[in-house]
Formats: sequence, C-alpha cells, structure tokens
Amino acid sequence: MPKYEIMTILDPKAEMAIIDNLLKTVFGDNSTEKLRKLETTNLAYPIRKSKIAQYFLVDLNAPTNLIEEFVRRANITREIWRYLIVNLDSEKGLNKKPKIRERNRKYTPRRDRFEKPNFRGNPKSRFDQQDQQATKNQQNFQQNQQNQTSQYRENSRQNQDDFQQVSSNQQNFGQNQQNQSGYHRENNRQNQENIHQNSKNHQNQTSQTQRNRRQYQPIKNPKFNQKEKENYNNKKPQSSN
Repeated sequence: MPKYEIMTILDPKAEMAIIDNLLKTVFGDNSTEKLRKLETTNLAYPIRKSKIAQYFLVDLNAPTNLIEEFVRRANITREIWRYLIVNLDSEKGLNKKPKIRERNRKYTPRRDRFEKPNFRGNPKSRFDQQDQQATKNQQNFQQNQQNQTSQYRENSRQNQDDFQQVSSNQQNFGQNQQNQSGYHRENNRQNQENIHQNSKNHQNQTSQTQRNRRQYQPIKNPKFNQKEKENYNNKKPQSSN
C-alpha cells in the first residue's frame, strides 16, 4: 500500500477537529496518530483576504480510492482552503530535511558572458527607477519631436515642388496661348492681304476688259468719214475662221 503525506491549510478561525474528523471518516481512526500542526502561519499570498492560516501535516498509508475520496470531501469543506498530497514512494515528502552537506552546499549557476550581472545586494530604489523612466520618456518625446519636424520639412519641400510645377505649367500654357494667338493674327493678316490683292487684281482685270471693249467697239457715229472708218476697221483684229 503506498505511503502518502498530506498537508492542509485551514482557516485561522477553524478548529483542529475539522481535519481530524475528516481523516477519521475517510482513512479510519488510526489515521490521525501522526497528525500535527506546523508552526508556520504566514501565507505566500492572501487567501480570502487573509494573510495567515493553519498548517496541518499527516503521514499515512492508504489506497488510491481513499485518496480520491479525501480530495472530494476536502473540496466541499469550506474551512479547508488548500491541500497538497505527496506520494512518498515516488517523491520526496515535505517533512524530510536535506542533509547537512546538501543544505550548506552553494550552487552558483554559470552566467553567460553576454548576460548582465544581477546585483541583488544593491537593489535600485523606487526614486531611481522613476528617474530612469522619466529620462526614457523625455528621450522618446524628443525623438518624436525630431521625427515630426523632419516629416514637416519633407512635406513643405514637397508642397513647394508641387507649387513650382503648377506655376511652370501655367506659364507654359500662357506661352502656348500667346503663340497660338500670334499665329492666328498672322494668318488673318495674310488672308486679308491675299483677299485685298485678289480684289485689286480682279478690279484691274475688270478695268482692262472694259478698256478693251471700248477700244474695239465699232464706231457708229455718222460724223466720222469713210476714211477714218476704214482705218479703224483695219486696226481691229481679224477673227479666225
């Protein structure tokens, strides 16, 4: 039959009879012979808003099914806050003390050469930590300010480049408009000159045609004598048959 060691933590206001009756009910009357109360009363962390409790330790031989029954009853008992069951056949119990050689042996773990040393004898005070945190916050704030300033300068430079590009485009557009206007004016002037020249040519042709018609028109005035008439007719060009 395996041997167990059971440690229980009880409410500081509870009586020892609670754990005594529970052990007798589950394991029998002889199970409480080695039950004892430990001197330790402090808790590592508060339980139900209390920092102290009662510690009880007992060694007994019991089958597995009775251990399970003890666990079930301990879970429903309000005065029992915590419990720990150790199988002494496979693990070391809480009641065994280490040997003097092992207890006085000092073991210093090997520290990596890249690891920072931990000086526990000279812990940093709360004010030093606050100063370091304030310095770190100030450095972060300055870094953020520099980043924002650099970003603002970059945006300003980009905006200036865009403005210069827009101004250049506007100037090119105005120059193109002027060139087109000058080209149209030159074409209009040239067209007007051509029209005027054509009109003059047409007038000259019309005047020449009229002069030719008057020159070659037969004279029907009876006052001309026959000789002048013959001279005129001789000057008139002959039509080709």
